[in-house]
Amino acid sequence: MPLDAAAPSSPAATPTETSQKATHWSALIPVCLGVFLSVLDGTMVNVAFPTLSRAFQAPMTTISWVSLVNLLTAASLVAVFGSLVDMVGPRRIYLLGFLVHMAGSLAVGLSGSVLQLILLRAVQAAGSTLVMATSIPLINAAVPAHRRGTGIALFEASVGVGLTVGPLIGGLLVDYVHWRAIFFLSIPVGFACFVSGLRVLPRLPSPARGRPFDIAGAAGFALGLSTLLLGITQSRAWGWTSAPVLALLAAGGLFLALFVAAEQRASHPMIAFSLFRNRAFTAANSAKTFTYMALFTVTFLMPFYLQDILGLPPAGVGVAMLPFPLAHILGSLISGPLADRLGTSLISPLGMLVAAGGAAVLIFLTPASGYPMAGLAMALVAFGVALFITPNDTVIMGASPPDKMGIAGALLALTRTVGMTWGIAAAATLFSFRFDVHRARLGAQVAEVVPFMASFSDVFKLTVLLCLIAMVLARVRPEPPAAA
Repeated sequence: MPLDAAAPSSPAATPTETSQKATHWSALIPVCLGVFLSVLDGTMVNVAFPTLSRAFQAPMTTISWVSLVNLLTAASLVAVFGSLVDMVGPRRIYLLGFLVHMAGSLAVGLSGSVLQLILLRAVQAAGSTLVMATSIPLINAAVPAHRRGTGIALFEASVGVGLTVGPLIGGLLVDYVHWRAIFFLSIPVGFACFVSGLRVLPRLPSPARGRPFDIAGAAGFALGLSTLLLGITQSRAWGWTSAPVLALLAAGGLFLALFVAAEQRASHPMIAFSLFRNRAFTAANSAKTFTYMALFTVTFLMPFYLQDILGLPPAGVGVAMLPFPLAHILGSLISGPLADRLGTSLISPLGMLVAAGGAAVLIFLTPASGYPMAGLAMALVAFGVALFITPNDTVIMGASPPDKMGIAGALLALTRTVGMTWGIAAAATLFSFRFDVHRARLGAQVAEVVPFMASFSDVFKLTVLLCLIAMVLARVRPEPPAAA
Protein backbone atom coordinates (compact mmCIF):
# COMPACT_ATOMS: atom_id res chain seq x y z
CA MET A 1 0.00 0.00 0.00
CA PRO A 2 1.48 3.45 -0.87
CA LEU A 3 2.59 5.63 1.99
CA ASP A 4 -0.09 8.18 1.39
CA ALA A 5 -2.89 5.77 0.48
CA ALA A 6 -6.14 6.24 2.32
CA ALA A 7 -7.22 3.49 4.71
CA PRO A 8 -10.36 1.50 3.85
CA SER A 9 -13.52 2.79 5.46
CA SER A 10 -13.93 -0.12 7.86
CA PRO A 11 -14.80 -0.03 11.57
CA ALA A 12 -11.39 -1.28 12.65
CA ALA A 13 -7.98 -1.36 11.03
CA THR A 14 -6.89 -4.66 9.59
CA PRO A 15 -3.65 -6.32 10.74
CA THR A 16 -2.04 -5.26 7.47
CA GLU A 17 -2.95 -1.62 8.08
CA THR A 18 -1.69 -1.77 11.65
CA SER A 19 1.62 -3.24 10.47
CA GLN A 20 1.93 -0.60 7.75
CA LYS A 21 1.34 2.21 10.25
CA ALA A 22 3.96 0.76 12.57
CA THR A 23 6.41 0.56 9.69
CA HIS A 24 5.88 4.25 8.95
CA TRP A 25 6.61 5.29 12.53
CA SER A 26 9.61 2.97 12.69
CA ALA A 27 11.24 5.14 10.00
CA LEU A 28 11.79 7.71 12.76
CA ILE A 29 14.36 5.37 14.34
CA PRO A 30 17.08 5.86 11.69
CA VAL A 31 16.13 9.53 11.30
CA CYS A 32 16.64 10.18 15.03
CA LEU A 33 19.80 8.04 15.08
CA GLY A 34 21.17 10.04 12.18
CA VAL A 35 20.71 13.44 13.79
CA PHE A 36 21.99 12.06 17.11
CA LEU A 37 25.23 10.94 15.46
CA SER A 38 25.65 14.25 13.63
CA VAL A 39 25.33 16.21 16.88
CA LEU A 40 27.48 13.69 18.75
CA ASP A 41 30.31 14.13 16.24
CA GLY A 42 30.42 17.88 16.71
CA THR A 43 30.18 17.95 20.50
CA MET A 44 32.75 15.17 21.01
CA VAL A 45 35.30 16.88 18.77
CA ASN A 46 34.94 20.24 20.53
CA VAL A 47 36.08 18.66 23.80
CA ALA A 48 39.24 17.39 22.10
CA PHE A 49 40.47 20.75 20.74
CA PRO A 50 43.22 21.31 23.37
CA THR A 51 44.43 17.71 22.92
CA LEU A 52 44.48 18.07 19.12
CA SER A 53 46.43 21.30 19.46
CA ARG A 54 49.12 19.51 21.48
CA ALA A 55 49.11 16.37 19.32
CA PHE A 56 49.74 18.27 16.08
CA GLN A 57 51.63 21.18 17.67
CA ALA A 58 49.17 23.54 16.01
CA PRO A 59 47.68 26.78 17.39
CA MET A 60 44.04 26.83 18.44
CA THR A 61 43.21 29.13 15.52
CA THR A 62 44.24 26.29 13.19
CA ILE A 63 42.49 23.59 15.24
CA SER A 64 39.27 25.63 15.20
CA TRP A 65 39.06 24.78 11.48
CA VAL A 66 38.18 21.22 12.50
CA SER A 67 34.83 22.65 13.58
CA LEU A 68 34.66 25.47 11.05
CA VAL A 69 35.06 23.18 8.04
CA ASN A 70 32.16 21.11 9.35
CA LEU A 71 29.93 24.21 9.49
CA LEU A 72 30.94 25.48 6.04
CA THR A 73 30.52 22.07 4.41
CA ALA A 74 27.06 21.56 5.88
CA ALA A 75 25.85 25.06 5.01
CA SER A 76 27.13 25.04 1.43
CA LEU A 77 25.94 21.52 0.55
CA VAL A 78 22.65 21.02 2.40
CA ALA A 79 20.53 22.75 -0.27
CA VAL A 80 22.37 20.87 -3.02
CA PHE A 81 21.68 17.55 -1.31
CA GLY A 82 18.08 18.57 -0.61
CA SER A 83 17.56 18.96 -4.36
CA LEU A 84 19.03 15.48 -4.88
CA VAL A 85 16.59 14.05 -2.33
CA ASP A 86 13.67 15.25 -4.45
CA MET A 87 15.24 13.67 -7.53
CA VAL A 88 16.29 10.21 -6.28
CA GLY A 89 14.36 9.78 -3.03
CA PRO A 90 15.48 10.14 0.63
CA ARG A 91 16.25 6.45 1.27
CA ARG A 92 19.14 6.28 -1.20
CA ILE A 93 20.57 9.61 -0.01
CA TYR A 94 20.33 8.50 3.63
CA LEU A 95 22.18 5.23 2.99
CA LEU A 96 24.80 6.93 0.82
CA GLY A 97 25.30 9.52 3.55
CA PHE A 98 26.29 6.94 6.12
CA LEU A 99 28.65 5.18 3.75
CA VAL A 100 30.41 8.52 3.13
CA HIS A 101 30.31 9.36 6.84
CA MET A 102 31.84 6.05 7.92
CA ALA A 103 34.60 6.33 5.31
CA GLY A 104 35.29 9.90 6.40
CA SER A 105 35.35 8.93 10.09
CA LEU A 106 37.89 6.19 9.45
CA ALA A 107 40.08 8.51 7.37
CA VAL A 108 39.91 11.33 9.96
CA GLY A 109 40.83 8.92 12.74
CA LEU A 110 43.95 7.86 10.78
CA SER A 111 45.03 11.45 9.97
CA GLY A 112 48.76 12.04 10.19
CA SER A 113 48.72 15.84 10.00
CA VAL A 114 46.44 18.68 10.95
CA LEU A 115 45.86 19.50 7.26
CA GLN A 116 44.70 15.94 6.60
CA LEU A 117 42.48 16.12 9.68
CA ILE A 118 40.75 19.29 8.47
CA LEU A 119 40.32 18.19 4.84
CA LEU A 120 39.02 14.73 5.76
CA ARG A 121 36.71 16.27 8.31
CA ALA A 122 34.97 17.90 5.33
CA VAL A 123 34.32 14.42 3.88
CA GLN A 124 32.82 13.30 7.18
CA ALA A 125 30.69 16.46 7.27
CA ALA A 126 29.47 15.82 3.71
CA GLY A 127 28.22 12.41 4.84
CA SER A 128 26.39 13.92 7.80
CA THR A 129 24.85 16.55 5.54
CA LEU A 130 23.56 13.89 3.14
CA VAL A 131 21.82 12.25 6.11
CA MET A 132 20.42 15.52 7.47
CA ALA A 133 19.00 16.39 4.04
CA THR A 134 16.71 13.36 4.27
CA SER A 135 15.25 14.13 7.70
CA ILE A 136 12.30 16.30 6.71
CA PRO A 137 11.09 14.17 3.76
CA LEU A 138 11.32 11.00 5.88
CA ILE A 139 9.46 12.52 8.82
CA ASN A 140 6.84 13.89 6.47
CA ALA A 141 6.33 10.43 4.94
CA ALA A 142 6.46 8.51 8.22
CA VAL A 143 4.12 10.62 10.31
CA PRO A 144 0.49 11.61 9.57
CA ALA A 145 -0.01 15.35 9.09
CA HIS A 146 -1.90 15.71 12.37
CA ARG A 147 1.00 14.06 14.27
CA ARG A 148 3.90 15.90 12.65
CA GLY A 149 4.54 17.80 15.86
CA THR A 150 5.18 14.56 17.72
CA GLY A 151 7.51 13.32 14.98
CA ILE A 152 9.56 16.52 14.98
CA ALA A 153 9.57 16.51 18.79
CA LEU A 154 11.31 13.11 18.80
CA PHE A 155 13.76 14.41 16.20
CA GLU A 156 14.57 17.51 18.28
CA ALA A 157 14.84 15.44 21.47
CA SER A 158 17.52 13.39 19.69
CA VAL A 159 19.43 16.62 19.14
CA GLY A 160 19.23 17.33 22.87
CA VAL A 161 20.47 13.84 23.75
CA GLY A 162 23.45 14.30 21.43
CA LEU A 163 24.25 17.67 23.00
CA THR A 164 24.05 16.12 26.47
CA VAL A 165 26.13 12.99 26.08
CA GLY A 166 28.57 14.22 23.41
CA PRO A 167 30.88 16.22 25.71
CA LEU A 168 30.77 13.47 28.35
CA ILE A 169 31.65 10.67 25.91
CA GLY A 170 34.25 12.81 24.18
CA GLY A 171 35.93 13.69 27.46
CA LEU A 172 36.05 10.03 28.56
CA LEU A 173 37.51 8.88 25.24
CA VAL A 174 40.18 11.60 25.22
CA ASP A 175 41.15 10.99 28.87
CA TYR A 176 41.09 7.18 28.94
CA VAL A 177 41.52 5.98 25.34
CA HIS A 178 42.84 8.37 22.65
CA TRP A 179 41.60 11.35 20.67
CA ARG A 180 41.37 9.14 17.57
CA ALA A 181 38.73 7.04 19.36
CA ILE A 182 36.31 9.98 18.99
CA PHE A 183 36.27 9.47 15.23
CA PHE A 184 36.46 5.67 15.31
CA LEU A 185 33.38 5.57 17.56
CA SER A 186 31.35 7.07 14.71
CA ILE A 187 31.96 3.95 12.60
CA PRO A 188 29.97 1.38 14.64
CA VAL A 189 27.29 3.96 15.41
CA GLY A 190 27.10 4.87 11.74
CA PHE A 191 26.92 1.19 10.78
CA ALA A 192 23.98 0.73 13.16
CA CYS A 193 22.26 3.70 11.49
CA PHE A 194 22.96 2.26 8.04
CA VAL A 195 21.54 -1.17 8.92
CA SER A 196 18.52 0.42 10.60
CA GLY A 197 17.84 2.55 7.52
CA LEU A 198 18.30 -0.43 5.20
CA ARG A 199 15.71 -2.40 7.16
CA VAL A 200 12.94 0.08 7.95
CA LEU A 201 13.16 3.11 5.67
CA PRO A 202 10.32 3.12 3.13
CA ARG A 203 11.06 3.27 -0.59
CA LEU A 204 9.40 6.59 -1.28
CA PRO A 205 8.59 7.80 -4.80
CA SER A 206 10.88 10.46 -6.22
CA PRO A 207 8.60 13.41 -7.08
CA ALA A 208 11.24 15.08 -9.23
CA ARG A 209 12.66 11.95 -10.88
CA GLY A 210 13.99 12.66 -14.37
CA ARG A 211 14.53 16.34 -13.68
CA PRO A 212 18.05 17.42 -14.73
CA PHE A 213 20.32 18.42 -11.89
CA ASP A 214 21.17 22.13 -11.80
CA ILE A 215 24.98 21.79 -11.70
CA ALA A 216 25.67 25.49 -12.30
CA GLY A 217 23.18 26.50 -9.64
CA ALA A 218 24.59 24.02 -7.11
CA ALA A 219 28.16 25.24 -7.72
CA GLY A 220 27.19 28.91 -7.50
CA PHE A 221 25.17 28.43 -4.34
CA ALA A 222 27.84 26.36 -2.57
CA LEU A 223 30.64 28.74 -3.55
CA GLY A 224 28.70 31.88 -2.66
CA LEU A 225 27.37 30.72 0.70
CA SER A 226 30.63 29.12 1.87
CA THR A 227 32.57 32.28 0.96
CA LEU A 228 30.05 34.54 2.69
CA LEU A 229 29.92 32.42 5.86
CA LEU A 230 33.70 32.16 5.93
CA GLY A 231 33.93 35.93 5.96
CA ILE A 232 31.38 36.16 8.78
CA THR A 233 32.99 33.47 10.92
CA GLN A 234 36.49 34.91 10.49
CA SER A 235 35.39 38.48 11.23
CA ARG A 236 36.11 38.00 14.93
CA ALA A 237 39.73 36.94 14.30
CA TRP A 238 40.53 39.23 11.37
CA GLY A 239 38.20 42.18 12.03
CA TRP A 240 35.13 43.27 10.06
CA THR A 241 37.06 45.98 8.23
CA SER A 242 40.09 43.83 7.35
CA ALA A 243 40.81 43.34 3.65
CA PRO A 244 40.35 39.50 3.70
CA VAL A 245 36.96 39.70 5.41
CA LEU A 246 35.69 42.48 3.13
CA ALA A 247 36.90 40.54 0.08
CA LEU A 248 35.19 37.34 1.25
CA LEU A 249 31.92 39.14 2.00
CA ALA A 250 31.96 40.93 -1.36
CA ALA A 251 32.78 37.73 -3.26
CA GLY A 252 30.11 35.75 -1.41
CA GLY A 253 27.49 38.41 -2.06
CA LEU A 254 28.46 38.56 -5.74
CA PHE A 255 28.32 34.77 -6.21
CA LEU A 256 24.92 34.56 -4.49
CA ALA A 257 23.55 37.44 -6.58
CA LEU A 258 24.70 35.67 -9.75
CA PHE A 259 23.17 32.44 -8.43
CA VAL A 260 19.78 34.10 -7.89
CA ALA A 261 19.88 35.67 -11.35
CA ALA A 262 20.79 32.34 -12.97
CA GLU A 263 18.09 30.45 -11.06
CA GLN A 264 15.43 32.84 -12.32
CA ARG A 265 16.28 31.80 -15.89
CA ALA A 266 16.91 28.08 -15.26
CA SER A 267 14.27 25.65 -16.53
CA HIS A 268 14.82 23.38 -13.51
CA PRO A 269 16.34 25.55 -10.74
CA MET A 270 17.96 23.95 -7.70
CA ILE A 271 15.98 26.18 -5.33
CA ALA A 272 12.37 26.85 -6.23
CA PHE A 273 11.86 30.49 -5.24
CA SER A 274 8.15 29.90 -5.58
CA LEU A 275 8.35 28.40 -2.07
CA PHE A 276 8.92 31.89 -0.69
CA ARG A 277 5.66 33.14 -2.15
CA ASN A 278 3.99 31.14 0.61
CA ARG A 279 3.75 33.54 3.57
CA ALA A 280 3.72 30.74 6.12
CA PHE A 281 6.89 29.20 4.69
CA THR A 282 8.77 32.51 4.48
CA ALA A 283 7.71 33.79 7.90
CA ALA A 284 8.49 30.48 9.62
CA ASN A 285 11.98 30.28 8.10
CA SER A 286 12.64 33.94 8.97
CA ALA A 287 11.51 33.34 12.54
CA LYS A 288 13.81 30.30 12.73
CA THR A 289 16.79 32.41 11.66
CA PHE A 290 16.15 35.01 14.37
CA THR A 291 15.59 32.27 16.94
CA TYR A 292 18.92 30.60 16.28
CA MET A 293 20.66 33.96 16.27
CA ALA A 294 19.25 34.56 19.75
CA LEU A 295 20.13 31.07 20.99
CA PHE A 296 23.74 31.25 19.84
CA THR A 297 24.42 34.63 21.38
CA VAL A 298 23.73 32.82 24.66
CA THR A 299 25.68 29.62 23.95
CA PHE A 300 28.64 31.70 22.76
CA LEU A 301 28.89 34.10 25.68
CA MET A 302 27.86 32.00 28.69
CA PRO A 303 31.09 29.94 28.85
CA PHE A 304 33.05 33.21 29.20
CA TYR A 305 30.86 34.25 32.14
CA LEU A 306 31.10 30.85 33.80
CA GLN A 307 34.88 30.58 33.41
CA ASP A 308 36.14 34.18 33.56
CA ILE A 309 33.67 35.61 36.09
CA LEU A 310 32.58 32.65 38.22
CA GLY A 311 35.99 30.97 37.97
CA LEU A 312 34.77 27.52 36.93
CA PRO A 313 37.34 25.14 35.37
CA PRO A 314 36.75 23.95 31.79
CA ALA A 315 35.24 20.66 32.96
CA GLY A 316 32.99 22.58 35.34
CA VAL A 317 31.83 24.81 32.49
CA GLY A 318 30.71 21.74 30.56
CA VAL A 319 28.64 20.54 33.50
CA ALA A 320 27.27 24.03 34.14
CA MET A 321 26.02 24.23 30.53
CA LEU A 322 23.88 21.09 30.93
CA PRO A 323 20.65 23.11 31.45
CA PHE A 324 20.76 23.85 27.71
CA PRO A 325 20.46 20.30 26.34
CA LEU A 326 18.29 19.04 29.20
CA ALA A 327 15.78 21.87 28.80
CA HIS A 328 15.91 21.37 25.04
CA ILE A 329 14.90 17.71 25.43
CA LEU A 330 12.08 18.57 27.83
CA GLY A 331 10.75 21.43 25.69
CA SER A 332 10.84 19.33 22.53
CA LEU A 333 8.91 16.45 24.07
CA ILE A 334 6.27 18.83 25.42
CA SER A 335 5.89 21.08 22.37
CA GLY A 336 5.24 18.33 19.82
CA PRO A 337 2.03 16.90 21.32
CA LEU A 338 0.90 20.42 22.29
CA ALA A 339 1.31 21.62 18.72
CA ASP A 340 -0.67 18.63 17.45
CA ARG A 341 -3.50 19.46 19.85
CA LEU A 342 -3.54 23.26 19.96
CA GLY A 343 -1.99 24.25 16.63
CA THR A 344 1.28 26.05 15.97
CA SER A 345 0.22 29.70 16.13
CA LEU A 346 0.03 29.62 19.94
CA ILE A 347 2.93 27.37 20.99
CA SER A 348 5.68 28.94 18.86
CA PRO A 349 5.11 32.56 20.04
CA LEU A 350 4.77 31.33 23.63
CA GLY A 351 8.12 29.59 23.32
CA MET A 352 9.87 32.75 22.15
CA LEU A 353 8.24 34.73 24.96
CA VAL A 354 9.73 32.26 27.44
CA ALA A 355 13.12 32.52 25.72
CA ALA A 356 12.94 36.32 25.83
CA GLY A 357 12.25 36.09 29.58
CA GLY A 358 15.33 33.92 30.06
CA ALA A 359 17.46 36.36 28.04
CA ALA A 360 16.08 39.25 30.12
CA VAL A 361 17.32 37.50 33.26
CA LEU A 362 20.81 37.32 31.73
CA ILE A 363 20.80 41.11 31.30
CA PHE A 364 20.80 41.52 35.09
CA LEU A 365 23.44 38.92 35.94
CA THR A 366 26.30 40.11 38.15
CA PRO A 367 29.36 38.35 39.57
CA ALA A 368 27.44 38.07 42.84
CA SER A 369 24.50 36.32 41.13
CA GLY A 370 26.42 33.06 41.10
CA TYR A 371 25.41 30.02 39.12
CA PRO A 372 21.74 29.43 40.14
CA MET A 373 20.46 32.54 38.37
CA ALA A 374 22.60 31.83 35.30
CA GLY A 375 21.50 28.19 35.19
CA LEU A 376 17.83 29.16 35.45
CA ALA A 377 18.19 31.72 32.65
CA MET A 378 19.94 29.22 30.34
CA ALA A 379 17.22 26.66 31.01
CA LEU A 380 14.48 29.19 30.19
CA VAL A 381 16.14 30.19 26.91
CA ALA A 382 16.67 26.58 25.81
CA PHE A 383 13.19 25.48 26.91
CA GLY A 384 11.56 28.41 25.11
CA VAL A 385 13.51 27.80 21.90
CA ALA A 386 12.57 24.10 22.02
CA LEU A 387 8.89 25.05 22.43
CA PHE A 388 9.26 27.21 19.33
CA ILE A 389 11.19 24.85 17.04
CA THR A 390 8.84 21.89 16.77
CA PRO A 391 5.65 23.83 15.89
CA ASN A 392 7.60 26.15 13.60
CA ASP A 393 9.19 23.27 11.69
CA THR A 394 5.74 21.70 11.45
CA VAL A 395 4.54 24.85 9.68
CA ILE A 396 7.46 24.73 7.23
CA MET A 397 6.71 21.10 6.39
CA GLY A 398 2.98 21.73 6.07
CA ALA A 399 3.57 24.68 3.74
CA SER A 400 5.86 22.71 1.39
CA PRO A 401 4.50 20.85 -1.67
CA PRO A 402 5.37 17.13 -1.86
CA ASP A 403 7.65 17.49 -4.89
CA LYS A 404 9.77 20.10 -3.08
CA MET A 405 9.99 18.48 0.34
CA GLY A 406 13.72 17.76 0.00
CA ILE A 407 14.73 21.32 -0.85
CA ALA A 408 12.27 22.70 1.73
CA GLY A 409 13.88 20.56 4.43
CA ALA A 410 17.31 21.69 3.26
CA LEU A 411 16.28 25.35 3.51
CA LEU A 412 14.98 24.63 7.00
CA ALA A 413 18.42 23.31 7.97
CA LEU A 414 20.12 26.19 6.17
CA THR A 415 18.23 28.87 8.11
CA ARG A 416 19.37 27.13 11.30
CA THR A 417 23.02 27.22 10.22
CA VAL A 418 22.83 30.83 9.05
CA GLY A 419 21.16 31.85 12.32
CA MET A 420 23.89 30.10 14.34
CA THR A 421 26.65 31.80 12.34
CA TRP A 422 25.10 35.25 12.49
CA GLY A 423 24.34 34.87 16.19
CA ILE A 424 27.93 34.07 17.10
CA ALA A 425 29.26 36.84 14.87
CA ALA A 426 26.78 39.37 16.28
CA ALA A 427 27.57 38.44 19.89
CA ALA A 428 31.34 38.57 19.36
CA THR A 429 31.25 41.85 17.44
CA LEU A 430 28.83 43.66 19.74
CA PHE A 431 30.60 42.46 22.90
CA SER A 432 34.03 43.59 21.64
CA PHE A 433 32.70 46.97 20.51
CA ARG A 434 30.77 47.67 23.71
CA PHE A 435 33.68 46.46 25.87
CA ASP A 436 35.97 49.08 24.32
CA VAL A 437 33.28 51.75 24.76
CA HIS A 438 32.64 50.90 28.42
CA ARG A 439 36.34 50.63 29.25
CA ALA A 440 37.02 54.04 27.70
CA ARG A 441 34.06 55.54 29.59
CA LEU A 442 34.93 53.99 32.95
CA GLY A 443 38.69 54.53 32.82
CA ALA A 444 41.65 52.20 33.06
CA GLN A 445 41.55 52.11 36.86
CA VAL A 446 38.31 50.09 36.88
CA ALA A 447 38.64 46.30 37.05
CA GLU A 448 37.93 44.59 33.74
CA VAL A 449 35.01 42.71 35.24
CA VAL A 450 32.98 45.94 35.19
CA PRO A 451 33.14 46.63 31.41
CA PHE A 452 32.84 42.86 30.87
CA MET A 453 29.49 42.68 32.66
CA ALA A 454 28.24 45.89 31.03
CA SER A 455 29.05 44.54 27.55
CA PHE A 456 27.60 41.16 28.53
CA SER A 457 24.34 42.88 29.42
CA ASP A 458 24.29 44.83 26.14
CA VAL A 459 24.52 41.64 24.09
CA PHE A 460 21.56 40.08 25.88
CA LYS A 461 19.46 43.16 25.25
CA LEU A 462 19.97 42.31 21.58
CA THR A 463 19.03 38.70 22.37
CA VAL A 464 15.71 39.80 23.87
CA LEU A 465 15.01 41.85 20.74
CA LEU A 466 15.78 38.88 18.47
CA CYS A 467 13.43 36.67 20.51
CA LEU A 468 10.63 39.23 20.25
CA ILE A 469 11.08 39.57 16.47
CA ALA A 470 10.83 35.77 16.14
CA MET A 471 7.76 35.80 18.38
CA VAL A 472 5.99 38.38 16.20
CA LEU A 473 6.84 36.49 12.99
CA ALA A 474 5.54 33.25 14.51
CA ARG A 475 2.34 34.95 15.64
CA VAL A 476 1.39 36.79 12.45
CA ARG A 477 2.17 34.05 9.92
CA PRO A 478 -0.81 32.08 8.57
CA GLU A 479 -1.39 28.46 9.58
CA PRO A 480 -0.85 26.11 6.62
CA PRO A 481 -3.79 23.79 5.96
CA ALA A 482 -1.72 20.60 6.40
CA ALA A 483 -0.75 21.55 9.94
CA ALA A 484 -4.21 22.60 11.06
